[in-house]
Amino acid sequence: MHEKLSNTTLLSHLDQYLQHHPIQGDLWIFAYGSLMWHPEITICEQRRSVLFGYHRSFSLLSTVHRGTPEKPGLVLALEPGGKCEGMIFRVSAEQSIEQLQVLWLREMVTLFYEPMVCSVQTTQGTANALTFLANTKHPLYANFKPEASAHIIATARGEKGSNMDYFCHTNRCLQELGIQEPVFHQLQTLIDTTTTSQR
Repeated sequence: MHEKLSNTTLLSHLDQYLQHHPIQGDLWIFAYGSLMWHPEITICEQRRSVLFGYHRSFSLLSTVHRGTPEKPGLVLALEPGGKCEGMIFRVSAEQSIEQLQVLWLREMVTLFYEPMVCSVQTTQGTANALTFLANTKHPLYANFKPEASAHIIATARGEKGSNMDYFCHTNRCLQELGIQEPVFHQLQTLIDTTTTSQR
């Protein structure tokens, strides 16, 4: 599934998910990429948080938001191992279904991610938060060398803008939160080299 699916199809998948994972009370969402700086949902509360057992990786080929089927971009997903520092957002119980529909249409646009409720740590205790993990068996899963990833990020563009905008906004957000993410430093160096060589 490389192209954008219809809202009807996506919401049908959400209905199936909710049949097996009904929401009880408020909805917590763990954000680790663009959701941190552009959530597009109504939030009641936000907290710094850590998810243990998973780490960020540029492993999703984006054929809609930051690329096209012909020239995919590359965006973040969560893969097993290590830890990931990010944010959790709380959505009120009254708005949970409506806001989850908005989030689902955005994140599950190619049905790449595997939605999962994970236990995350905050300074105010643990919380069970929905997040989106990489499906390593999906055709849009990518495991490129850093040089190839940097070239894709530097050149791709999709419905929501350039891949570089996504990269830079996310990197800036992490820096402002004081989150150290080495993959961004490595890729930024390679992207700068790629951009210089194209001049």
